[in-house]
Amino acid sequence: MTTKKVNRKCQNCIWGSPHSVMKCYVFLAAANSHTDKDRWVWKPIDKCIASIVNAFNAAGIYTTGSCCGHGERDGEILLLDGRKLIIRSRIWNKKKK
Repeated sequence: MTTKKVNRKCQNCIWGSPHSVMKCYVFLAAANSHTDKDRWVWKPIDKCIASIVNAFNAAGIYTTGSCCGHGERDGEILLLDGRKLIIRSRIWNKKKK
């Protein structure tokens, strides 16, 4: 039986690639802004989680950062209120064992 080598990295998001991100309109808190004012800005978000980030922001649950993990680790979405949502990666969890 032949085994097929599988690329375990995220197929949509190659870290550092401009083709792996979508520009999303996100809330930037004053504490994270050089202007010291709350504002909305266009930021690159990993394509594979951009729809989740957009949905949170549209619902008034503002995000302050995000990363899909790129198949190297679990992803995360940081919320303005301090919570961190973990996007569990089956691939990463298998690597840790």
